[in-house]
Amino acid sequence: MTPAEEFLQAAESLYCRAAGFVRSVAVTLTTACNLRCSYCYQSRERSRTVSWDVVRAALDLVISSPHPGRRASFTGGEPLLAFPLLRRAVNYVCNHSAASSRPTLIVGTNGILLDRHVASFLASHHIRTQLSMDGVAAAQDDRGAGSFDQLDTLLRDLGREFPAYFRDCLSVHSTLTSRNVGYLAASIRYFLHRGVTRLVVTPLITHDGGWRTEMSRILDQQFDEIRKLSLSHWRRTRETPLTLFRRVQRPQTARPRLTVMCGLSEGDGVFVDVDGDVFACPAFGGDPAAPAGELLREAREATCVGNIREAGLVQRLSVSRAAMREVSMLNQREAKYSSYGRCAECEERASCQVCPASIGHIPGSTDPHRVPDLQCAFNLAAGKHSRRLLEEVERAPVAPLNRSRPLQRAPGWHESRLPKRRFPSRTVT
Repeated sequence: MTPAEEFLQAAESLYCRAAGFVRSVAVTLTTACNLRCSYCYQSRERSRTVSWDVVRAALDLVISSPHPGRRASFTGGEPLLAFPLLRRAVNYVCNHSAASSRPTLIVGTNGILLDRHVASFLASHHIRTQLSMDGVAAAQDDRGAGSFDQLDTLLRDLGREFPAYFRDCLSVHSTLTSRNVGYLAASIRYFLHRGVTRLVVTPLITHDGGWRTEMSRILDQQFDEIRKLSLSHWRRTRETPLTLFRRVQRPQTARPRLTVMCGLSEGDGVFVDVDGDVFACPAFGGDPAAPAGELLREAREATCVGNIREAGLVQRLSVSRAAMREVSMLNQREAKYSSYGRCAECEERASCQVCPASIGHIPGSTDPHRVPDLQCAFNLAAGKHSRRLLEEVERAPVAPLNRSRPLQRAPGWHESRLPKRRFPSRTVT
């Protein structure tokens, strides 16, 4: 994209935001899930499926929007438990929008139900697939005990049978916790070995009672190894799969006194739960796994836009954005702090991406500025090693690409231990 095209797209995006148009819509297809992740922020007490009229109204919202880069995401629970509804939604988008201007379609899944037939459908419609997987077996067990072998087979078979889909549409999303921090580098090495081209790692947003401030040393060591892996991978392929290391570092500039924590209150995306209630962010919508504290309740009220079936959604979205700017937990970045220091004095504040919802998940906390230590430690380590990698890449000699060289395997990784089964032969109608 040329600079002129980038300018025009930015101007169009600014106009659409000012006019109240949405860029992205995420719809919860079902609250049911076939895993019981210990750190999930959604309740699993009630399993419900969204009605078609809610899905259609949400899709109409994004189909009719002139916003550039439109996206429609399907979440859960586990959305593949409602695969017929997902297929109907995809067909609806395809039938009601031109191929040249069709919104990008995204589905998030834990991969347990992603067999050959589902993969064929996703690949044929170029649906971006966000696979939730935390890495090697020891890390993955906290998400789903015994699920590693099945997901490893899935990655291997997707790469073999749907190479273009695997390369261009699949991303792996991992959650960092105090329980799997020691396996982070081994997990990144494993994903690189499997050929994953996009890796997203984020710290846990719910409360992590096991995190200790001294664990930041372990995290720094893990990122040091990951940086070396990434540099070696870049030298061979000119690719940087870990999205944390794709950030472009810019010189620090003066910030206004009041700054938002993320793009939430300035954003143009909405989340629709199974009841049709609309929120500015999925972290505040749906059924929470535990009773919400005062901070989360305040944020939930500010981010709630109403119901998708009600008229005047665009106008209510503008009102909601104004209300979110009054919520201290979502704003005033310079006032935030953790055990590692104050955000206003942090050299990583330009690239820091602390999720404000994590503040509200600290048990009993009424301080809207107290950031969880895990979130802070993660951003400190990620920013430090991202800058170092950028410096190392700039100094690295330019050499011809060598894509034929096999990737290094993780220590202790034995191909003979892998299950030999292929995709299960489950028929999807």
